[in-house]
Amino acid sequence: MAMKKENVQVYPTRTRLVPSFKLCKVIVNLSKEQYGRMVVDGKNRKILEKKKHKKFGDVVTVYKISLADNNDNTDPLTEYDYAVLSVCISNFAEGNLHITPAIIYRGITGKGNTARMKSDQREAILNSLRKLMSTIIEIDETETNAAFHYGENRNLRTSVHKRLSKV
Repeated sequence: MAMKKENVQVYPTRTRLVPSFKLCKVIVNLSKEQYGRMVVDGKNRKILEKKKHKKFGDVVTVYKISLADNNDNTDPLTEYDYAVLSVCISNFAEGNLHITPAIIYRGITGKGNTARMKSDQREAILNSLRKLMSTIIEIDETETNAAFHYGENRNLRTSVHKRLSKV
């Protein structure tokens, strides 16, 4: 049975949310060797969020990077992937569960509806999306949330992950 196509009108967000926590900045700046080691060994890693906190001492976030079962590509995440992710997060936060490469392109470049992307730019966006969809990052930020009093409204990462897992 063929799937029925559905027409959906999407209005891209005019604001861009950029995750600005330490983990994102660390992950997109790993070398190919470091990233490959992290993915292969599957061990938990730690990031020091705050040194010598008054109440909690050293505050760390624990994370682990792995790949989906059907993927063996250990190319590290890059700043470009980070930009693609931020456009996706911005649209998901706005309630847009459908997104196109054209919306992502306009979100990255800041150009309006008249912007036309070339085929290699479209392919770069699709490759980035494939890489992001096959990368699993498990984060335990219990200690960080407690130390900095981050509430549910502040923790956009959790709500976006819940939305992505439902899609």
